[in-house]
Amino acid sequence: MLIENLVEKFNNYVPPLINFILEGVYEEEVSKPLEFIVVRTDLNLVTQLCKLIDSLVKAPEAYQDPDQIEHMLVFCLVWSFGVCLKTESRVRFEEILRRINGGRGLPSTNLFDNFYDFNKSKVWMPWEKMVVNYQPPEDGKFSKILVPTVDTTRFSWMLDQFIQTEQPIIFAGDSGTAKSVIIQNYLGSLSNDKYMKLNINFSSRTTSHDL
Repeated sequence: MLIENLVEKFNNYVPPLINFILEGVYEEEVSKPLEFIVVRTDLNLVTQLCKLIDSLVKAPEAYQDPDQIEHMLVFCLVWSFGVCLKTESRVRFEEILRRINGGRGLPSTNLFDNFYDFNKSKVWMPWEKMVVNYQPPEDGKFSKILVPTVDTTRFSWMLDQFIQTEQPIIFAGDSGTAKSVIIQNYLGSLSNDKYMKLNINFSSRTTSHDL
């Protein structure tokens, strides 16, 4: 049931969204292609989508509800197709995504501000409800301070999803947006019995040969 429903939803969402993102074409409408923060290809978009779905689907036979499968796919599309778009392009992307969906049970607020709990409550909820209380680092080091926000919660969740399925992940963003701190905090929480960690510092002058 999961596979059949997912294939049907894929055909409904993926081709038109790729055409709109990369070509600016949706049905009879033609506009400018959307702008990426980091350049992506159609294959790269679909690959990230599939990897994110893999990280969410724990037992395929347990998922029978077509509506829940569609909500999960929409959530994964937001965080694969939409996540690397510039702010203005995210707005246009979400507009077309909602038009394809037809308004079937999606939250009225920005989709990027909402989380779909596919494995537990099966409902959409604001990311801000998942933000935990601040806990200072045990050693008191300033460099390890991470005050939980919606952004750090979203990207910590994403990091965890890909680590669980042993997939590589890269965080791209402006300087000072907590990319390194999020990753270091996550790595610090991993069991020393299962993981060995080696930190390597890079600068703008680090070459692949240096590494």
